[in-house]
Amino acid sequence: MVAPFTEVTFRTGITGIRDASEQNFQSFLTGQQIVPNKYKRGLGFPFLLGVKQRLFARHIEDNMRFFVSAAGGPALAFTYPYVSDTVVPEYGEPNGFRDFQVGPDGFLYPVERVNDFFTGWSEGETTWGYSGAIKIGVDLGSDFDSRTTIEFGYFFYYFTDGLQIMEPYKPTEYNADGEPIFESRVEFFDAQKYFGTPQIKFTFGGMW
Repeated sequence: MVAPFTEVTFRTGITGIRDASEQNFQSFLTGQQIVPNKYKRGLGFPFLLGVKQRLFARHIEDNMRFFVSAAGGPALAFTYPYVSDTVVPEYGEPNGFRDFQVGPDGFLYPVERVNDFFTGWSEGETTWGYSGAIKIGVDLGSDFDSRTTIEFGYFFYYFTDGLQIMEPYKPTEYNADGEPIFESRVEFFDAQKYFGTPQIKFTFGGMW
């Protein structure tokens, strides 16, 4: 606390990072979740230094303490493969999209498997960026040994070079065996620089 009604805060943690284009679908038969065109998973580690200011302190009793807060700081993102992307031998690089093969019935069938959450970490990469948060809320209760807090806010990440969460390319042609032709690929999703989300948070805690 730096003043009677002002606090300096520090917060860190881990969050998921999702592209704004992501859409989740779930199979009613298997329960499996499917995210079309997803290329990488992303995890974020924000380091937020901020200020929390109490509002109306001289007009409202201590059992309802309104406040606003703002915080910002660096953030570390860790991205790793969502699918086991095929490396094209002639070019020595992944093809940049999930391979599907055209079946005899004309439907597309996936060739590359989707990694589970703990697979592909060794192929991951880190990116430094920025994070920030603004909040308005209220601490409830006159007993300072226990605290109930309700917060409404907005949290964001920003990465200068962006994060490639969705497929960067897609094929436009297939060969006679139904396999995608690498040379026919065109740009698909851009790397996303800004990730933001509104938040509602309820905190119940105490000291002993």
